[in-house]
Amino acid sequence: MASTRETGRRPARGNTQEPARGRTQEPAPGHTQEPAPGHTQETVRRAKLHLSAASNMLDCAATAITRAAELADEREGVSDELAEDIAALRSSARMLVDVLSD
Repeated sequence: MASTRETGRRPARGNTQEPARGRTQEPAPGHTQEPAPGHTQETVRRAKLHLSAASNMLDCAATAITRAAELADEREGVSDELAEDIAALRSSARMLVDVLSD
């Protein structure tokens, strides 16, 4: 590919080098390229943020299910009407716990 000096133009964005021709060199068996320490730390930081968000959501869901059950028990007939919905949510929560414990 001609240089900027030769053509007077800059290469298109993302096209700063000629494409590799032929085979690319593969790493030796048993040798894997490890990410730079900064990338690993950033990945851990981002994963922890996701875990924290998931934990908060689970806490909110458990609180909401418990509160709904309490409210349903406070009024005559409401408990019967919501029993199926509450049971379904509790079942979903149990399945989630089962999936996470594997």
